[in-house]
Amino acid sequence: MPTVEQKGSHVEGGLLTDEFLDSAANVLQSHRNRSATKGAQQFFTPPEVADSGTGNLLQPFAHRYGIEIDRDYTNCSYHKMIGDCQIVADLATAIGMKCRRIVANPPFGLRWKWRGKEGRSAQIAWRIIDELLAYNGRGAIIVPTKDFLAIKEDGKASIVAHVEVPGLFGRDVDVPCVIAFFSDSYYRESEAHVSNPEQLPNLIPHLRTLMRQASWQTRTPDNEFREQFDLLRNEFQERQKNEGHRRSCIQVQGKRIKVYLSPFERMRLIHGNKRYVQDQIKALNGQSIYQFADSPKDWRYVLEVAKDGDLEIGPEVHAAYERVRQETEIIRAPMLPNQNEVLRVAALRDVDRIQCRKDDEDRGFKAGETYDIDSRTTEIHE
Repeated sequence: MPTVEQKGSHVEGGLLTDEFLDSAANVLQSHRNRSATKGAQQFFTPPEVADSGTGNLLQPFAHRYGIEIDRDYTNCSYHKMIGDCQIVADLATAIGMKCRRIVANPPFGLRWKWRGKEGRSAQIAWRIIDELLAYNGRGAIIVPTKDFLAIKEDGKASIVAHVEVPGLFGRDVDVPCVIAFFSDSYYRESEAHVSNPEQLPNLIPHLRTLMRQASWQTRTPDNEFREQFDLLRNEFQERQKNEGHRRSCIQVQGKRIKVYLSPFERMRLIHGNKRYVQDQIKALNGQSIYQFADSPKDWRYVLEVAKDGDLEIGPEVHAAYERVRQETEIIRAPMLPNQNEVLRVAALRDVDRIQCRKDDEDRGFKAGETYDIDSRTTEIHE
């Protein structure tokens, strides 16, 4: 079993995975010009202490859920997900997951990246918490003192109390730390502060009042959260099997369109108030691939939905569309000679926009611009 000293400068055990090494590029860089590497820089707690038996003494938090990249924790008693929280957080926010209580112990001093922004791991973890914390939610986080000063000014959640813990890692590691208690309340509570862990009993009444207020102000049925967590875990594991790639929701089998919407994707569309998107996409299932060629609006609609990140379209669908589009265009619009050019006689009823080829200031048209059109077909009998 790793010791406290080892955990600060080594990578071993359950952490020795490609996923962990990918999660922070500087994890194996030398630390302070010494031969030792940075490692995970995580505070090591023996599993026997963290379990508190089976968690029965931790009411009302018996239903606990966690994300941990260290596979040493696979036998913990709570509902767990082994993975990189930088990736998992994106999936969680996509389905609108919100947590009433969050306790975080992020690694110190690593470089993380989330939503295009790179920064210190403790500060990125705070931004993730800020996104996942429910209204009137409460929680605690352990961070280095210099990161604590930064997170106080960042995000919607406010620090309501903090405890300075200068010797958290023991005498061999000099990293002053802070245990910060936070809230996502509309009303900002006055911050309580103790500079020594021995003074923590003086802070207990304040924290108890805080938690009692949150207990009736935030209510999320456990079965609803459990359903979200299970969907999140299954989606993450499925993507891990596919090396981080999503399964294509829209595929082509033979000459038919096939639509596969996973429970995760359906919940994502519902969270984004896009239930109508789900209905329209599902209506394409079993249709001929020529549906896209006959109705270009359907194809553009699918592309717009995919651009928003709600759906994944397989590359074979793009290739099939281009093939049937060309076939349909040749059959429907024969080529006729027109002086030195080739004129294609097209059926405008399936076109909803057209490019202008010549300026017309009187009508407000400009060459090269694309304009919406409305066409109707009329039969003429001579």
